[in-house]
Order: sequence, then structure tokens, then C-alpha cells
Amino acid sequence: MSRSELRRLPALASASRDPQNLLRHRRNAKLLGRGFSELRHPVGGEPADPHARGALWPPVARANARQRAADAGRRDPLPGEQGYRPALSGPRGTSAGDELSGQLKRYLRAFPQVHLHLEYSRSNKIYEDAVRGNIDLGVVAYPIRRPQITGIPFREDRLVLVCPPGHPLSRHKNISITKLNGEPLVGYERDIPTRKETDRLLRRYGVDVRYVMELDNIETIKRVIEIGTGIAILPEPAVRSEVRSKTLSTVQLSDEVFLRPLGIIHRQGKHFSPAAEKFIEFLRAE
Repeated sequence: MSRSELRRLPALASASRDPQNLLRHRRNAKLLGRGFSELRHPVGGEPADPHARGALWPPVARANARQRAADAGRRDPLPGEQGYRPALSGPRGTSAGDELSGQLKRYLRAFPQVHLHLEYSRSNKIYEDAVRGNIDLGVVAYPIRRPQITGIPFREDRLVLVCPPGHPLSRHKNISITKLNGEPLVGYERDIPTRKETDRLLRRYGVDVRYVMELDNIETIKRVIEIGTGIAILPEPAVRSEVRSKTLSTVQLSDEVFLRPLGIIHRQGKHFSPAAEKFIEFLRAE
């Protein structure tokens, strides 16, 4: 990271409180994200801190896990794992820190010699990378059948209304989705599966909302909701930390239970090592 990039940090911190400035500085944020990544990567090596998390997440998740022997006295790697490099890719718009943190932490405690690095990218790219063998595993929202792809059911997250504390709707525990008619909504970009399903849901109930902002990143969506830009329909696990800290409020949608399915995908016929099989087990564990 250059000195000029470091000087942009205060501006980005200030921009996070203003949605217009936030959009103006998004390009700088991506540049800084690359800079932080460089700081975490020793020359020719892996990230020094696999859990480091910036204010703005880069676009869907590729987790590169490397099995290696630990220092003397530490646990031996799983059989046949020397040099193994599985990669996991997950959908843009997720927050792995909130949604998968429990499973990932348990896995890393059980296998401390595994080095995990998370990134994010578009769902269609995850499918393409899985078919081409660029990744071992992918996590996608609303998984679909595709040639050469095997899908494993992962879990289903409940969709809830998310709004800033003090918003009139935040006073309710449950509301009908029809109450969102005319409300300003902050949403994902239109090609993201969760946005497509949200739009279908709103149309089914005859709800007409005003999208005031469309973003590709759930962390940014949460930040602009916190400052009162609008409300959103999001997976409940993604906002648990904000609800605990009382920076966001959630309201259940009473018409029915709206679920967002997640699936683990991989190329058909792919052989997994013991470490990768254990990784799938930990991801699916609740």
C-alpha cells in the first residue's frame, strides 16, 4: 500500500457515514482493500491474518485453505494433506464473518494447521470456477441445477426486515410484507440471486417499493441502513452482531416464513481429501 493510499483512510472513514460519499469512495475502498491484502501477505506466502476484515468487503467468497505441517509439538496434518490447496468460493452479498463464523472457528480450532483466506465474487463465476477446477467448493444462495455440478444442501436462512433503530416499523415484532408498500428499500444489485428472489416475493404480494440504493455488498447495505437511508430484506444471520449492538433492528415478516437456501457446490466426480471432507462437515454443522 502506498503513502497516498494510506492518506485516503480518514476520508473513507468519514464517507461511511454519508451514503453519497460512500459511493464516491467505493473505488478507493476497493484499492485500499487490495493494499490491506498485500500487507497481510508475506512475500511469496499466504495472508498473515486470515480473519482480518475491512469495513467494506470485496465482491463473493473464495477461501483458499492450505494444509501444512505445523511447528514441532503442534498437531500433525491430516493424512495425505501436505501441499493440499482447497479453495472455497461463496456468493456476493454474504457476510462470512457473521454467517459462517461459528463453523469456521470450530474448524480452525480443530485443525490449526489449515490456513483459510476468504474472498467474494459473483454466483455465476462460482459455478464457472467449480466446473473449471479453479475452486474445490462453492457456497451459493438459491442453488440451481447445472451440468457438471453437484449440489449439497447447506442450510436455509430466514429473511427478515432490517431497519435502523427508531424507524416506525422497528416498533413491531411482526408485520405483513404489504406494509412495505412505498417504503425506500436498499437492495442488492439486480443480477444477484437474493435480489431476484426478493423482487419475486414483493411482486407476489403486490408490494411496490422504491429502491433508493442498489449495492453488491451486504456490509455496505448494513452501513447505509444504519444511517437511515432506507430499509432492507436480508438474511437474519447476517445482521445478528448489529442487532446485539443495537445499531440495527429486525422485524419478522408475518405472511409466511421466507427462506433463503444456501448450497455447497463442486464439480461432479471431484475427489476430496480428508481435510476437504471435514471442511464440508464443519460448514454444514449448526
